[in-house]
Amino acid sequence: MGDARQETAGRDEQLADASFFRFGVEGALQPVADRAAQAHHTAEPEHDDLTLLAALLRHALPRLTEPLAPARQLLTAYGSLPAVLFAAERVTAVAAAQSDPVRVALLLAREVVLRIHRARLHDRPLLASREQLHAYLGAVMGYRKTEQIRVLFLDAEQRLLRDEVTGHGTVDHAPIYPRELMRRALDLEAKGLLLVHNHPSGNPAPSDADIVMTRRIVAAASVLGLMVWDHVIVGESRIFSMKEAGLL
Repeated sequence: MGDARQETAGRDEQLADASFFRFGVEGALQPVADRAAQAHHTAEPEHDDLTLLAALLRHALPRLTEPLAPARQLLTAYGSLPAVLFAAERVTAVAAAQSDPVRVALLLAREVVLRIHRARLHDRPLLASREQLHAYLGAVMGYRKTEQIRVLFLDAEQRLLRDEVTGHGTVDHAPIYPRELMRRALDLEAKGLLLVHNHPSGNPAPSDADIVMTRRIVAAASVLGLMVWDHVIVGESRIFSMKEAGLL
């Protein structure tokens, strides 16, 4: 079973050497002065991504004299700004074509995004705003190239106790063990849980195996008086809720 603390520690270690990352004097991103970047700034999302990514690189890395070229290269390789930020977590994905400072700048930007999403989930019932919940899950899992299983453990008021990674897998399979899951829920004194996993294919539709395993977990939880609130499947840009689909 994975532990969210291990994942956080891994991110902190990746971000340790970031002395060269800094914003402007006012601590905020300013408009890109590069005329080419401005020419590409249109209403189309990919152009907005280009302008924003170039702005991030320019202000985070003052020594980078031409931010538009690496920004365009990254977007061409990964397709969108969220995908670029997620790829930075995989060392070989960005480092092969970009410098370490660029990668760390992207890691820091991604961490800021994730912390904003996490902050919105705390101190309120987790299921009170499914839009915010799904935004967080999409940000943290939407662009993974292998399957990952997360479990959000909740108290009696549906407030988040822990968000833990409990399994990693191949591109189309990740193991989950109901017995270990129930043991962890009891250790945390949780009253309910929310299952989450991603489909690297991008299609969040549940497989027959997903449905069968979910029903096994629901059955095991009911014996202990625990509620499985939902099983959410995350695709690249879509999210599927078994609860909303009537499968739970």
